[in-house]
Amino acid sequence: MINSTVKHYLILEKLGEGGMGVVYQAYDTRLERPVALKFLSDKLADDPGLRQRFLREARAASALNHPNICTIYEIGEDNGQVFLAMEFLDGKTLKDLVRDGPLPYQHLLKIAEDVSDGLEAAHKAGVIHRDVKLANIFVTKNGATKILDFGLAKKTQQESRAETSDPESALANDETHLTSGLAALGTAAYMSPEQALGRSLDNRTDLFSFGIVLYEMATGQAPFRGDTTGVLLLSIVQETPPAPRALNPDIPEGLQKIIQKCLEKDRELRYRTAGEIRTDLQHLRTASASESIPSSEPPGAQPSSEAAGTAVTSPERDAGRSLDSGRKPPARSFLRVASSAAVAIALLIAGILFLRSRNAHSFTPHDKVVVADFTNTTDDTIFDGTLRQAVATDLGQSPFVYVVSNRAISDALKQMAKPADARLTREVAREVCLRTNSRAYVAGSITEDGQQYQIALEALNCETDAIIASARARAAGRNAVIVAVGNAGQDLRRDLGESLPSIQQHGKPLMEATTSSLEALQAFTEGQTLRQQQGDEAGLPYIKRAVELDPNFAQAYAVLGTIYQNLAQNGLANQAFTSAYQLRNRVGERERYLIESTYFESVTGEASKARQIAENWIRDFPGDAMPRFRLARQDENLGQYDQAALQLRESIRLDPNSYPAYSSLMMAYMQLNKLDESKAIYEAAKAHHIDSEYLSRARFYVAFIERDDRTMQALLDAGKGKPGYEDRLGVEAALAAAYFGRLAEAEKMFSQAIGVANSMNAKESAAEHNAGLAFIEAEVGNTRIARTYAETALAISPNPSVKARSSLALAQAGDEVRAEQLADELGSQYPVGTIMQGYTLPTIRATIAINRKSPAKAIELLEAALPYELAMSSFANEQPAYERGLAYLESGDGPKAAAEFRKLIANPGVVTSSITGALAHLQLARAEQMSGNREQAKTDYQDFLALWKDADPNIPILQQAKAEYTALNRLSELRHQPHNYSAARNGAL
Repeated sequence: MINSTVKHYLILEKLGEGGMGVVYQAYDTRLERPVALKFLSDKLADDPGLRQRFLREARAASALNHPNICTIYEIGEDNGQVFLAMEFLDGKTLKDLVRDGPLPYQHLLKIAEDVSDGLEAAHKAGVIHRDVKLANIFVTKNGATKILDFGLAKKTQQESRAETSDPESALANDETHLTSGLAALGTAAYMSPEQALGRSLDNRTDLFSFGIVLYEMATGQAPFRGDTTGVLLLSIVQETPPAPRALNPDIPEGLQKIIQKCLEKDRELRYRTAGEIRTDLQHLRTASASESIPSSEPPGAQPSSEAAGTAVTSPERDAGRSLDSGRKPPARSFLRVASSAAVAIALLIAGILFLRSRNAHSFTPHDKVVVADFTNTTDDTIFDGTLRQAVATDLGQSPFVYVVSNRAISDALKQMAKPADARLTREVAREVCLRTNSRAYVAGSITEDGQQYQIALEALNCETDAIIASARARAAGRNAVIVAVGNAGQDLRRDLGESLPSIQQHGKPLMEATTSSLEALQAFTEGQTLRQQQGDEAGLPYIKRAVELDPNFAQAYAVLGTIYQNLAQNGLANQAFTSAYQLRNRVGERERYLIESTYFESVTGEASKARQIAENWIRDFPGDAMPRFRLARQDENLGQYDQAALQLRESIRLDPNSYPAYSSLMMAYMQLNKLDESKAIYEAAKAHHIDSEYLSRARFYVAFIERDDRTMQALLDAGKGKPGYEDRLGVEAALAAAYFGRLAEAEKMFSQAIGVANSMNAKESAAEHNAGLAFIEAEVGNTRIARTYAETALAISPNPSVKARSSLALAQAGDEVRAEQLADELGSQYPVGTIMQGYTLPTIRATIAINRKSPAKAIELLEAALPYELAMSSFANEQPAYERGLAYLESGDGPKAAAEFRKLIANPGVVTSSITGALAHLQLARAEQMSGNREQAKTDYQDFLALWKDADPNIPILQQAKAEYTALNRLSELRHQPHNYSAARNGAL
């Protein structure tokens, strides 16, 4: 339709398409202004009843004239096409704005007030929108908010009563027909309970939908979810969503109350008008942060307990009426007024006494605390540091309290110009508390009284240094100290305000949550401190000592596995993770989730179980950043990078100092080909003083894709001499050189990286570097060298990663028997591993089948990899698509082969510097030639040869490519000489 004319509108470009129809930008040639034209979908236009109803209700909506409603200029038809001419807007929908997470608070309030203004105007005109959602709220570049798409709007019963004498109008007001007609086109995730149940509607259905919009603006998440429409609607009708502040503690209580009142299932308990919402929003915007939002009741109305500033509840508040605006109070006698005044005074006095008893404002769920070092007045130095670790572990079990991590404390100490090993005295802990935006710090002391020990804990307000909560316990001997600390910790949680059921559910005795051995806990504490200060290798001997002293110390095994994993000693890591998993009932629930998640990710590879654990973890500990990071990794395994990015952004919001989340988010954006966003995340990490080899590698990938040689070299220079950086960045540089065919240079860099790894006794890294070089040599046709490197890798360390890469290299190099043997070993080791069984093994076995001239079998084997092949893999990026393309070439199907190779070319953020990314251009040329597309084949050959213009001349696959290109050019020259063409083709091909 582009450049065509509909009536007096010139169609310029397509803006979007949805269930109701398609929208174009157009130009009104009569009034000389831009407009948006929306054409009714064929499905609706072909139903005369729905078509007439749409036109009638669109006419009702067109009567609306309000600055916060998109204006409808005209409803018309042209050659049987029904269309709306609307105001053209330039900006973004709320759906786009919320995609990156919750909106800034003041921005949210401004938009919310504008939307409530627009809804109020529509409702007063007798029009219900019925499809209020993020995508139907538009924010222009100049900051104006517009409600879009009144295509599902209907007149209220009162306004449409005059039409009901008409049979067609009566049908339009029949809600049974409505649910099978236009209402079915509404968005299920935003329906009110009465809309989901097919009941009659009034303006309060829009207020419920608006509550969902507010919830998403405030939290970045949807309140109701379901895998199917039926489950989703059931959730809307029956389930209560998590409190918004549980997902975003930064929003005030007042906004949460507004959202919750909008989302009342019973519409009688909901706001009655959008104007009431607007009034409460305005009060909230102007109120100070310490005040609860004023009621929007008119003068003379009885103030609620909320307005009085007390913690007292009432039946009306419990029914969701604490913000019930505009309700007229009954007439009162003087006696009733006096009684009310007396009650108010009594409540005020009670409130004052309550606040004085606390000496500070109350602790709220999910507030952060810093645990200080104990004051130890005994002669036993084993309590130094050890008891702080014990308290942190005990409080760390709670979903109510969040303990600031050692990493965040270390960062704060650095900002304070203090050494990393500075003692966390009360004064230092208080300053760390303020710098980490925490609510309180917990100070403890231990004193000796004969054979007994006294344990005291206090939680103090960071700003006022006033005591918020306290607890004491007595230990009848040295060996009972850990038990006493655990008892005091649980009492402190109760005094902070955590409920008894929560403490019972998340309060495993400290001897079970850590260890009963003070010596083991001391070794563990020292190891964790050294890890933080000097790195994993420094802490390793102490963590090993901890599990030697207590073989049932599950938390220590989990840390030991992490250290080995960070040191690329995956075999030892999996042994430690397995031990931790077997002892998982000897830790708190949060730690148990971490152990189980790691076990199913790293040891068995069961993605579905790892995902379920992450989801349960988020449910029970919504303020934790780690489960969102773990869930994002599962999304990445499926190639769902947009979902991964969403979880990672939330993880960073919850923990701005988590370096793995920054590097993973960089990778997710890169895989989505959003390179500018990836670089922005790198800069954000730097702004938070976060540095890691993973960040540097992610930035190197982006620079490689952009062909930014200067940045790649700067990263390599910065990594020299740094353990973990130099060898791994060196490998990335080697892969980049190999990508462009500079094989001798790549081999030299690999050799240097292997030397660095050997000097650090990092055998598994050295093995993986050899396996990586074997893969490259096999791909380019150096089969003998490839076999040598593969066997060298396996001799150094036959861990699963090395086995997988070596097996693939051997299969490519023609050693199918050895490759098959290794694949069978991996299959036995990971019988239920999702990626192993669905990605790695099918790729290896398909490669073997291709070499054995069985392309059909290879294609069949690779069907299992389809859900995962866009995933970023340390095994081989998008290798299943590459092998499938080779199988189609072997079977003579050029078009299907070409489609597979284009996948690699279209996804540089997934393929990155894998040599198959360059070779895909060559294989695409072969596929196009096989398909008879000779000119396109020439172009693809030229693309490959341009990439390899500086390549080593003796590479077998390059020599083949040049010969093929020469022959193709020769054929092109002879095309105009038919008597020579057939002979030349037969001779050349």
